[in-house]
Amino acid sequence: MNTPNPASRRQEYAAQTRQALIDAASLLFAQQGFRKTSLAKISERARVTKGALYHHFQDKEEIFCACYRQQVDTMASSLGAMEPSPDPWDTMWNRCRAFLAYGREHRAPTISLQEAISVLGWERWRAIDTEYTMGLVNNAIEELVSQGIFKPYPVPLLSDLLYGILVECSMSIVRAKDKPNAFENAERLLLDMLLGLKVDGRQ
Repeated sequence: MNTPNPASRRQEYAAQTRQALIDAASLLFAQQGFRKTSLAKISERARVTKGALYHHFQDKEEIFCACYRQQVDTMASSLGAMEPSPDPWDTMWNRCRAFLAYGREHRAPTISLQEAISVLGWERWRAIDTEYTMGLVNNAIEELVSQGIFKPYPVPLLSDLLYGILVECSMSIVRAKDKPNAFENAERLLLDMLLGLKVDGRQ
């Protein structure tokens, strides 16, 4: 009979505690914002001591960063799940729709883009988003421009523009009461914008 490893059980418990703190904090940050959320409220909701919270996170900004990373990682999974198509236009469009679908299918409150930038600062926020999703967007646009499918605007400018629209559209879908309608509106707007960037202007 195998005896449970005490070290492994401690690690498992620590991981569960950390995740419980992130889940509790994510909900509180999304519902009432960074300033109104206290570490005491987070530990109370997660049903752990404040000492346990400080064991995993140095301060409120650090746990906020972990919450935002988890949120962006979830969103990035929608993009990563899409198989590349032989047609780079289809690859771009499928990934854009997957990005928007996150907002349509997600039911829990989320941290807003504005709040993330305000708390983390522009450079730190941008580094996190670049790590998870911006690279996929940039690579897809670079291929479309290099193949002459998109008009020859600077790739970094196009990436910033498209990513900004995707994030704002996704957040508007998350906040909408009628998510399917919000998704359809955002999808049409995004398609019109992307078609305007194509050399031939057609789908």
